[in-house]
Amino acid sequence: QLYTTALCFGALRCPPGKEYQPCVSTCTSRTCLNREYYEETTCSFIREECVCRSGTILHRADSPYCVTEDRCGE
Repeated sequence: QLYTTALCFGALRCPPGKEYQPCVSTCTSRTCLNREYYEETTCSFIREECVCRSGTILHRADSPYCVTEDRCGE
């Protein structure tokens, strides 16, 4: 099942496990690989995007999969 949120220019479909956010920082996302040293930063650019739901992070930067931190070692 895909979730759709209507936008001015069309619809952004988010896959299961992700949710629509209208203003997401373009900085590096938090992942299993950088979770120990990741710091929230203020970026000057934002975009709309599908992001991992609360309580999950990206498995890898190039991965579409969100996992809970306890599953990062798998």
